Amino acid sequence: MAALIDQTVLNSFTMGDAVLQKELFDTYFEQSRFYMDQLRQAADDQSEKIWKDALHGLKGAARALGFLEILRIIDVLEQKAPSRNGLVQIEKALDKTYDAVQEFLR
Repeated sequence: MAALIDQTVLNSFTMGDAVLQKELFDTYFEQSRFYMDQLRQAADDQSEKIWKDALHGLKGAARALGFLEILRIIDVLEQKAPSRNGLVQIEKALDKTYDAVQEFLR
């Protein structure tokens, strides 16, 4: 299984500060709910602008935190029209990454 979190990227962004990492993880997953709502709306309305804006929002912080799976999925979905299938792919990537973060924090 490919790595879900690039710890080198994460540590360079947070200087290895575990408290900061947890805070950033919590913030990311909290904000991801907003972006998922936006993606649902975009898929329902077939709105490319909302779709791309929401993906962009998820992607920026994912890059800084080293969330590789999320980045891989977003790179693909940015080239496609809004869809329920894409929404499911992002949900799965978020769930897998969330689980990996919980393991990382142990």
